[in-house]
Amino acid sequence: MRGLSYGLELCYKIKVTNVVIELDALSLIQLLNKNIMCYPKFIYILRKIKILMEGLNCTLVHIFREGNACANFLAKKGCLINGMKEFSSINLPQQLKGLVRLKKLGMPYILVLFSVIFLLLILSFVFYC
Repeated sequence: MRGLSYGLELCYKIKVTNVVIELDALSLIQLLNKNIMCYPKFIYILRKIKILMEGLNCTLVHIFREGNACANFLAKKGCLINGMKEFSSINLPQQLKGLVRLKKLGMPYILVLFSVIFLLLILSFVFYC
């Protein structure tokens, strides 16, 4: 939620008014689209996000985590950082640069864990046959 709030604030600062936001948190989209009661500690940040969204031509879209590997990488990285950290083309982590290249080329990203499990299944099948 903090990432969404920060992103919306950034839109205001750089004067971007037409925004499509892809979130992998379907429950957050539902909370923002409907007036559903939630945990008290989330009320203030949700209200801030809704106020920010009212000033923009903003669309929320659900996307599976695998659908945007770059955003997933940044979300995981953000969980490990206290405070704020901004990236530019100069200081992008190497793995993120690779994900951006894959995205530009239109090549699918396969989770490493899935790839390893799939490879083990193939090897065990070949070994037993």
